[in-house]
Amino acid sequence: MKIPSPPESGQREEVVARNQAARKSRPLLDPHGIYGTRTAHRVRSAQRRRRAQSLVTAAAIIAAFCSVAWWARQKRVPSLKGIGHSSIGARPAAFPAWGAVSNPPGAWLVIPTQSGTLVPVEAASGNVGTPFRADFPFAAQPLVSGATAFAPSQDGTLYAVAWQSGRALWNFRGATSISARPVLVRIATPVATQSLQSILVCGDDNGNVVGLNAQNGKVVWKQALHAPVGNGLSAGDATGETSAVIVPLLPGLGTAGGVACLDARNGKILWRVDLGGAILPAPAILANRVFCPGDNGSLVCLDLSNGRVLWKFFAVAARGSSNAVVLRGEPLAQSYSWGTRVFHGGNDGVLRCLDAASGRMAWSFSAGAPIRCRPRALRLPSGGTMREVLLCGSDGDLVFALDAQSGELLWKAQPRGNAYATPGVQSDALVCLTQEGNVERFALPR
Repeated sequence: MKIPSPPESGQREEVVARNQAARKSRPLLDPHGIYGTRTAHRVRSAQRRRRAQSLVTAAAIIAAFCSVAWWARQKRVPSLKGIGHSSIGARPAAFPAWGAVSNPPGAWLVIPTQSGTLVPVEAASGNVGTPFRADFPFAAQPLVSGATAFAPSQDGTLYAVAWQSGRALWNFRGATSISARPVLVRIATPVATQSLQSILVCGDDNGNVVGLNAQNGKVVWKQALHAPVGNGLSAGDATGETSAVIVPLLPGLGTAGGVACLDARNGKILWRVDLGGAILPAPAILANRVFCPGDNGSLVCLDLSNGRVLWKFFAVAARGSSNAVVLRGEPLAQSYSWGTRVFHGGNDGVLRCLDAASGRMAWSFSAGAPIRCRPRALRLPSGGTMREVLLCGSDGDLVFALDAQSGELLWKAQPRGNAYATPGVQSDALVCLTQEGNVERFALPR
């Protein structure tokens, strides 16, 4: 057997170099680099990963610091503290009306209920007065004028009630249910008497509008409009001598919905406009203009003297919403030093502010729940100064106050229930009514 001769020195060096190259090409033999086989590429990759991790950690710390700083700089919206509540023992049938007494001075809520009672509640204390009981539940918001409340019922009866004592003064029986809040108009009598006559105007679900003597309930005039009347009537001066009554109309015979203007003295139709959709809330009147919100999402401004359309505004639903906007919140028209504004809410939960002269939207605020009530304009302290404030409720558990000029949220209150009715202020307290029949009070901020 032939024994191989040992390799020469040059061959040995070549074999050693080949073995070293093989070890470098197989780093998995020493994955942790304990024996020096970890490549420089892996070392650089590990260094890059550590640098990236350090950058991500630093960015997260900076973002958290910026978020905390932003949160600390945000303005806190005060939430009012509840100071008391009372129950009327029944659910409201419609929006309440606000009344006032002089001895002792103070504001009262006059609440129509589903059980057929008209309940007065003192706003400052929540004490319940003597209620008036009708034969049927009430159908619309009452009208309070002085010591008298005019309340429509579902059986077509309009009651005149001394709301402080619960005593009935007179009643008028219509042909069908009266679902509209009446309106009181004072017109001049002949010069010889030198006095004003009070005419109470109401409308029923068949479109019959009646003018009554507010003192005794006797019929002064009648007018048939052949379309159901909306939720409330409004009054204004059409000319220098004519007091006009604006009647909102639902779809009916020969009309898709609109408004009619009647002469309060004799019921004569001065003008009538078909607006192509139901007009449910009572229109607002200011400076010879009529503002009518409709179920088609439009707010139409009309000339009170002739019914001519001056401008139209169409509310747009929020992006991503498939529901059409329906404007069933009663509007408020108000004059300020910076201009005249119209405020109205809708089923989309948005309170919108429009310029009454042009119809352009000045600002909007989302309450998160439908707004059906009429906002209330007040001058209240906020942040140490007196500001023009709007109070409004919603079908959710939110009552809010906004700056009338900018729409800024000033403060809010969260009652235990849907505060759908217009809130009020009495003795430095916010007073609101919920759909469950609770009158809740909150301490106003200074």
